[in-house]
Amino acid sequence: MRGGVAWAALAAAAAALPLVTANTYYLYLGASVAILVVVTTGLNVLGQQINPGQQITRQQALHAYTRGNAWYLNREDDLGSIEEGKFGDLVVLDRDYFTVSDAEMRRIRPILTVVDGKVVHDAGVLGRGPKDRDD
Repeated sequence: MRGGVAWAALAAAAAALPLVTANTYYLYLGASVAILVVVTTGLNVLGQQINPGQQITRQQALHAYTRGNAWYLNREDDLGSIEEGKFGDLVVLDRDYFTVSDAEMRRIRPILTVVDGKVVHDAGVLGRGPKDRDD
């Protein structure tokens, strides 16, 4: 391993693999997509392999961002999944995270972001304009 994290070894050994803090705007910022590309492909932004053999699946990465973080923060009762009584934080993406190519994953953008049940970002492509935010 050269300059990377042994994601696959961590995922195999850990019940939960958190990737970010509880910053609810993290997905909106787009940095998380870059992290997802690295942990699922092992390629940095320059296309260099940085952790050969330590990639995790996209499903494992999504779990790490959601339920894994809730477990890590001891907040499973209000974070980590979309359920009644939880904060209701979610993001709608412009492409299917599970089926796009590795190269296309870098171009995924959020089109709607909901934090604590309120729309905080709306690109206007789902029939709601930016003026329709839930302020």
